[in-house]
This record gives sequence, structure tokens and C-alpha cells, in this order.
Amino acid sequence: MTHQMKQNMAGSIDQYYMQFKNVVSKGQNLPMDQVDTIAQGHVWSGDQAKTNGLTDKLGGLYRAIAYAQQTHTETGNATIKEWQEESFWEQLMQA
Repeated sequence: MTHQMKQNMAGSIDQYYMQFKNVVSKGQNLPMDQVDTIAQGHVWSGDQAKTNGLTDKLGGLYRAIAYAQQTHTETGNATIKEWQEESFWEQLMQA
């Protein structure tokens, strides 16, 4: 990778991380500085995230889909489609 490519990738990662912290801050009603203190770029297990106040419930993909269907659709139901045309890395290398 060229220096510019590395800088672009680092910038994108920083941007996604900031967006993630904003979602956690709003969703958990925590000040951003508190989220920063807890998160610090770590990858937490579900139990650790719950203990640290970064999430309020534990579950997997299907539980998250069921929650989204019940709370974010008019009928409580939605069709789920899986789309895996290209991997993340394939998309990244084409960009």
C-alpha cells in the first residue's frame, strides 16, 4: 500500500470508530468522554461490554433482527435478505 492509501484507510477507520462511539453514547445515554474512557479502541466481549455499560442486552444476530423488526417496522415484521456479493476486502481492494 502506498502512504496515501494507508492514510486514507486510517482516516476511514477513525471515522467509523467515531460513528460507533456516537451511536453508543446516544443509545446508552452516556457522555462521549465516558464512552472514550471505556472504549479506548478495545474489542470487548458481550459480557464485558454489558459490565462497562456499553450495551444493555446480550444476544446474537437473530435476536438483533427480531428486535429491529419489532421496534422499527410498522407491522413488526420485515423480510431479511442476505447479500454477500463481495467480501469486505474485495470491496476495499477495488476502491
